[in-house]
Amino acid sequence: MALFDRYRIEPKHITELRGLIEQDRTEVEVKKNIQIIFDHYTCWYRLAAITNRHLYLIFSIVTVLCPVLILYFNYHLTEKSVWTHAIAITSAIGALASGVIQVFRWLDHWTQYRSAIERLKHAGETYVCNGADPDSSKVRKFYDSIMEIVINENAQWDKTQRETIKRP
Repeated sequence: MALFDRYRIEPKHITELRGLIEQDRTEVEVKKNIQIIFDHYTCWYRLAAITNRHLYLIFSIVTVLCPVLILYFNYHLTEKSVWTHAIAITSAIGALASGVIQVFRWLDHWTQYRSAIERLKHAGETYVCNGADPDSSKVRKFYDSIMEIVINENAQWDKTQRETIKRP
């Protein structure tokens, strides 16, 4: 996931926000930092979900098109000897695309990141509906809910990676 690393929040933002919450800083400082954290995480998960979705769809289309092309090459072209290599290459591409989908698990990651985005949006809407008060307990609860979502998602991602490695 090195592609998405630049969108991850720097630890200093998290510690700064925790310090602001505990020190009862001004409403503007707290809201600004909470917004930075929320925006970074939603941006990161949105980009990861979109990328995984596109990769999954592209490789799925390839796995569907390759057998269709093989049938076309096999039955509709007159010079079979010329197209024998095309049939072999097309079938190899289809098999490779199918294997890549299984190895990288883009569908699983897409749904996982999409779910994380929805949970983050829900946490943000809950915070706003509760008045988005700079009261330290409400801000702290919102911050904790964001961090809980991110930590749970990271643990789930780690678990799926370990399961992928354990596969025979």
